[in-house]
Amino acid sequence: MRLKYVLYLVLCLIVFFQSPAYSGAWGIGSFENDDALDFIDSFEDNPRVESVVATLKGIANHQGYLQASDGAYAIVAAEILAVMNDHSNANVPDSIVMWSKNQSKPKPEHLQLGLRALSKVCDFELSELAQLWSEDPEMLEKWKLHLAELESWLQ
Repeated sequence: MRLKYVLYLVLCLIVFFQSPAYSGAWGIGSFENDDALDFIDSFEDNPRVESVVATLKGIANHQGYLQASDGAYAIVAAEILAVMNDHSNANVPDSIVMWSKNQSKPKPEHLQLGLRALSKVCDFELSELAQLWSEDPEMLEKWKLHLAELESWLQ
C-alpha cells in the first residue's frame, strides 16, 4: 500500500517538472494558456479592433512590472493584428479568422503598438511572463522563437 503512494508521488513530481513554466499554460503558443482563452472569450463577446488596440496601447505604455496575464493578453492581441495583416498560425481560433476577413488591414501605428507591447512582454527585468518562461531554458527558447515569428508578422 505504501509503495502505491510513493509511486503516485513520483508520478505527480514527474508531471509537475515536465509542465510548462507558466502554470496556466499547456504550451508555448499564443492561445495555449488560460489567460489567452479568457481574452478570446471577452473579445468574442464584443469583437472590435479598438479593444485590441486598447490592450496593446495599455501594455506598450505600461510603466513598471508587467503581470503574466497582461503579457498573455498582449500576445493574443498581437496575434489578432497578425491575422488581420494576413499572417496566422494554425492555432488561431476560427472565430478570430472569420472576424478578420471582414476587417481592413491594421494601421501601421497599430502594428507598431503590437511590436512595442511584445517588446515589453519579452523584457526579463519587467515581465512576469518572460521570467516564468525563463525557469525552463528549453521552453524559453521555443517561446522566444514563437514570439519572434509573431513580431515578423507585424512588420
